[in-house]
Amino acid sequence: YFAALEGPELDTLRPSEELMLPEDRKWPFLLRFQISSFGICLGVSSQAILWKTLATSLSTSFLRISLLVNLVLWSISVALVVVITLIYALKLILYFEAVRREYYHPIRVNFFFAPFIALLFLALGVPPSIAKTLPQALWYVLMIPFLCLELKIYGQWMSGGQRRLSK
Repeated sequence: YFAALEGPELDTLRPSEELMLPEDRKWPFLLRFQISSFGICLGVSSQAILWKTLATSLSTSFLRISLLVNLVLWSISVALVVVITLIYALKLILYFEAVRREYYHPIRVNFFFAPFIALLFLALGVPPSIAKTLPQALWYVLMIPFLCLELKIYGQWMSGGQRRLSK
């Protein structure tokens, strides 16, 4: 697969290769929807954490920031995570080969951490009015995918690109 591509992102087809679709046609939306789209969730959910911290910190109490900002940003983050997850799940079902190629891409594989980081950010940014405390088990459940992906990627790095630990 990678032998057919070139460029820093491995997204340009070599002249010797042929496209499945003609160049004058636009690829279907799901094929253009990348795993890096979860970066949107990371950005908005980190803003929710920021505004929660600003609203609850003693050192910034003079600003009189309302927790409503945190609630709105957190709600938008939850909606984004749900929508982007559903769209990517659709891509997984309808275009599994495209997802598999993203997973084996040397750069894009790192974005497979993003959905789980976004969920951790949502747990950190949850407004006090919604949840007083989070169960500790939630952290362990969210860390299991991290551990699996880290074993795969670090194992690949340590074995010099040979996928000994991740097959």
